[in-house]
Amino acid sequence: MKTLTVFTPTYNRAELLPRVYGSLKDQTSDDFVWLIVDDGSTDGTEALVSSFIAEGKVDIRYIKKENGGKHTAVNRALEEADTELIALSLDSDDVFTPDAVEKIVSCLKDARDTASGAVFLKGNSDGVPLYLVFDESLKLDSWQNAVLDGNFAGETFIVLKLSYARNFSFPVIEGEKFFTEAYVWLQMTEPLVWRRDVICLCDYLEDGYSKNITKVFASSPRSHMMYNDLRVKLWKKFLPRFKYAAYYDGFAMMCKEKGFIGRCSSSALSALALLPGFIFYLILKTKK
Repeated sequence: MKTLTVFTPTYNRAELLPRVYGSLKDQTSDDFVWLIVDDGSTDGTEALVSSFIAEGKVDIRYIKKENGGKHTAVNRALEEADTELIALSLDSDDVFTPDAVEKIVSCLKDARDTASGAVFLKGNSDGVPLYLVFDESLKLDSWQNAVLDGNFAGETFIVLKLSYARNFSFPVIEGEKFFTEAYVWLQMTEPLVWRRDVICLCDYLEDGYSKNITKVFASSPRSHMMYNDLRVKLWKKFLPRFKYAAYYDGFAMMCKEKGFIGRCSSSALSALALLPGFIFYLILKTKK
């Protein structure tokens, strides 16, 4: 049995998948399964993946499901994977560096008894890390601690033991097709290995989530209300908690949530942040 599942969620990205596939064919280690969860594509993705499978160059599993958003594809991948490790996730606009699988498997084999996963870096096409990265002193810590202690911000690629990852499936909210991954990561309290190796290269698309993030937020208000309530609960300092309470209020107004102040992890902060929350709500309305 292979050690690693490399998970790719996709939706109408047939023109990009050959690039991802090429990076997987070039891996220095074949100790992986490529699990593609197709979120209801209508562009010939299924036929394309069938051609990849026919080549026999990469061990591929293909699952097609009804369209529900990337987070529902993640949930399906966690159900279907059967390897020790799962990489979350090699998106359709990403590619692996040639030694990515080798580094992942080697790193977690060495840390099998001390960590539940590993965090690597994402980079641009030149291999330069994207945005801010984590502190060099960060070697072994939970995701929650790393974020709350201010040791990390930026773009990363996360690999988890499948047994641990299955504790963190996403809530599914009717009518919403985006749920920020940070909601799940922030609840992870077991140690992870933090590596400064760039193993994933990204090319953000004009119609992708990252390029249209405010519009995406506005179209999925309930999930972001939940996410910001979690941030109000976890953060200790007043200013970030106040900011997240304002976001919570704005998203709650977007989804017409009754009694949202009393449901916040800090009803006092939610009440205090009503005015900036209302301004944020107006901004969200223009984006939607």
